[in-house]
Amino acid sequence: MDHAQRLLELSFYNQSLGKSVIAKKYRIESSRYLNEQLDKSLTRDNDLIGLCRIALDNKLTISDKIIWMSSQVEDNFFPPVFQGLKTYIDSDEIYQEKLLSVPADFEPIVEWKSCTELPNEWSNNGVDNLFQDSLDDCSFVASFLSCNNIGIPLMDKVIPHKNSFKYAVRLTFNGCERLVFIDSRLPLLRNTSKTLRVSSFSNKDLLWPSIIEKAFLKMCDDGYKFSGSNSAIANYALTGWIPEVIKTSSCTIADISRLHEDFRNGNVVLCLGTGNLTERECKQYGLIPNHDYAVTKLSFTNDSEYKFDIRNPWTKGQKAVTITDLSTFEVIYANRNPIMFSHMNQLSGICQSQVNEEFIDLILNHSQYTLGNDGNSTIDVILFFERHSLRKKISAESRIEIFQSEGERLISRRNKASKECVSNNTNFHFITIELKPLEKVTVVIDIGESSIRSHPFTLKAFANDSTITLNKALSRPGCFKQMDLELTPLNSGGNWDNYAYYKNPQLIVTLHGDSTDEAPFESAVFSKSDKTLFTYTVFWKSDDPDFPFITDASKNKLVSTDNKYKYRSCTRSRVVSCDKSYLFVLSSYEPDAIESFKVFFQCSHDFSIEWAETSLGLFTKEETFSWKDQLVKEFIIQVYNPSKLKVHAVNTNNKRRSKLNCSLSFQNTLISSLQDYTDNLYGCFISGNLEIPGKYLLQVHKNIISNEECLVEIGSSSSFELWEHH
Repeated sequence: MDHAQRLLELSFYNQSLGKSVIAKKYRIESSRYLNEQLDKSLTRDNDLIGLCRIALDNKLTISDKIIWMSSQVEDNFFPPVFQGLKTYIDSDEIYQEKLLSVPADFEPIVEWKSCTELPNEWSNNGVDNLFQDSLDDCSFVASFLSCNNIGIPLMDKVIPHKNSFKYAVRLTFNGCERLVFIDSRLPLLRNTSKTLRVSSFSNKDLLWPSIIEKAFLKMCDDGYKFSGSNSAIANYALTGWIPEVIKTSSCTIADISRLHEDFRNGNVVLCLGTGNLTERECKQYGLIPNHDYAVTKLSFTNDSEYKFDIRNPWTKGQKAVTITDLSTFEVIYANRNPIMFSHMNQLSGICQSQVNEEFIDLILNHSQYTLGNDGNSTIDVILFFERHSLRKKISAESRIEIFQSEGERLISRRNKASKECVSNNTNFHFITIELKPLEKVTVVIDIGESSIRSHPFTLKAFANDSTITLNKALSRPGCFKQMDLELTPLNSGGNWDNYAYYKNPQLIVTLHGDSTDEAPFESAVFSKSDKTLFTYTVFWKSDDPDFPFITDASKNKLVSTDNKYKYRSCTRSRVVSCDKSYLFVLSSYEPDAIESFKVFFQCSHDFSIEWAETSLGLFTKEETFSWKDQLVKEFIIQVYNPSKLKVHAVNTNNKRRSKLNCSLSFQNTLISSLQDYTDNLYGCFISGNLEIPGKYLLQVHKNIISNEECLVEIGSSSSFELWEHH
């Protein structure tokens, strides 16, 4: 049966990886063994029947697949427990695995012995007298003592309860309760009274705590070279209870009162942890720096006085010490019993780590979930996040941010108010949040730069109300479009008050629908770096087909009102009229910027986007000159084929400028001209159809004498020549 169950576990694991052929092979082989056992069974074996049903049902949800994928950690395989069914272990089969590593100082005196060769008592006699010795696993031993203190039957974590060459220990990590298989060998130290494993000073024959400890060390992938953890993680592994780390500096009397109530009811496991203590503090309080202590009793009286009875797991035979001041401790580790909550929703997913600091505010591709309260009463929700550990010592900063929204998938972290935010470099997050009736929020998971790209995780929501919901966040219904834009010295014209603003990248956004319709329209722009000050401005689209881009600085063409320049991102939401076209202009504050952008548009109605071409033509030429004492400057344009000609003239002084006009003529016949002089910051624009090959006269006029620089740009659909006319 051991072999059949192990094959079934391998089948699910390979199925989660998409290796269906291998998965089917393992499943068939497992089913053959199971059917043989069914034929031999003289009585109804519900565990055996349950395994047969699991073997027949090969359906896995996405969350199931991620849980099974997370079974392989480095070279170790930790399958999920088949809940409600017996775990089969063949005790008589010789089973040996690679020995766990030990500290170099102990290697010469370590002797490995099987539990089958040692007195081995399966009882709870002496469990409350456990102590750590040479191994730096105070977090584990403190947790063990605290769990045992409130009556958690930890011996049930070990399978079987007898001498065996192989043991399975049920520990919770990577999203669920899993099986950690170990052989029966434990480290003994020769010629010394010290130990390298957890022991009981009142019952030396108590080995099963050492078996659990060995499984825990294997799970942590450090062996007996254990480099430390914390009691919240150890308690979670031992019990599966929800871990919370409470800073004593922010702990209130109300927090302690709540802990006392839960502790009295046996619904919370407590440990205390010190931080960096001075030598004087260590002597004064009898404490060890960066050390975890078991809490064996919590008293709370007079609404303000509390007492913690603590045990030092490092001290052999020491009685509990009473603490009335938490200021010398850094944290309280509190693991709450999940059965305190009547409802739990769970999802597993994969989050991609964010490579360096590009597009910081863009969260569209982050893992996002909708947390909601579908009821008519306010509820409190505990949100617990666990990043699965698949590699040894993978460090990554993770952040969970909850945004006030309608539960939809968000584009930017700036356009919604953040309701809660927690961040650390551990694998766990604990958040308590209040949800009002019918309220929905968006939960965004953000994992920073890491040596691996993909991070599986599990998200759980606990509440005492069935109206709680947890689902993958979906985008709002409607039309959604994304574009990439670049600013370069060729198209970066600077801000609104710069004469070259018209050169900036521009898009024409046209909404489709009835002219009487209005629709919410969202837009967002994100810069690749955080060093460029930029914004985007929305104008009414020009009706001039020759110049679809921005040609006039008049504010009556503005649609958007918030045009502040910002770093990293700009987001806007407004209600717009359908059957209209809008001009979208992206600009940096300073001209000649170099930056990459991602642009997003979202609307409940259909819309289209096209480039507003800012080039004057396929063939272009330009001239720059100084006016000096002149009021007119003339140029000859030689064309050889009928063509469309566009002309732009602008004084390049942004602050003080004279008015301009342009005219284009052929053999004294006027082809195109402005009706009057203009002081438009962006200059004057004219166009004309040149139907006859020949020489055309371009005149640029100004209204007053002043010494200014003027730029003349000419574009044509066919080649031409340009020279100054004297």
